[in-house]
Amino acid sequence: MKTERISFTLIELLIVIAIIAILAGMLLPALGKARAKGKQTLCTSNMKQLSTTVNMYCDDWKEYFPAYISADFFRQVEPYTRRKWVAWQSQTIADAGPFWCPEDQESVRTKTTLFSYGCNVYTSSNIASGYDDAHAKVAFSARKNIRRPTNIIYSGDSFHKDAYQVILDQNAFPFSGNKAPDQNRVATGLSFRHLLSVNILYVDSHITPRNYSYLNSTRNTYFTKND
Repeated sequence: MKTERISFTLIELLIVIAIIAILAGMLLPALGKARAKGKQTLCTSNMKQLSTTVNMYCDDWKEYFPAYISADFFRQVEPYTRRKWVAWQSQTIADAGPFWCPEDQESVRTKTTLFSYGCNVYTSSNIASGYDDAHAKVAFSARKNIRRPTNIIYSGDSFHKDAYQVILDQNAFPFSGNKAPDQNRVATGLSFRHLLSVNILYVDSHITPRNYSYLNSTRNTYFTKND
């Protein structure tokens, strides 16, 4: 019995290829969004660990927050992180552990910037930096002094390419991207790297993604307003 061979014309093959291309075009963005969402979820988990660390520090130090400058912050929370200060100096993402956002694209930092999250400068006045005088009058300093912990930002996704310190400051809030805005190379802005949003950790420990317009319209409220 003779078996018939099934063959396809060139047009039929081109149609199949076109269909595959269309399906790929529909699926790839969805897969990319799902991957980005997964990284945002991991970032949220990191910030929960950051919150736990900070609260343990506050419990032990009469409600005072650790320093908002990243280098000083690392030294002060070292007993609560199971990581030695020398580990932070190794410049590897693995050593940064929960303090490194998976969506942060920088691969190597200086020893003081293995940190993807900036801390609100107004929560601490215990800083050896030029920001002391400017913020001493409005700094909350202690957790117990914050009357609206659900509204006040403690930390968030920050950017710091070419910067040697990482902080958050309402006056530099409009700057977002990969370049430190000031000549001192202190990165003070938020990075909207999670599907155009930024993960925000509030003083009461809840974490919420926010977009630029939401935060920029009320930045004084979320950084300093305490009534």
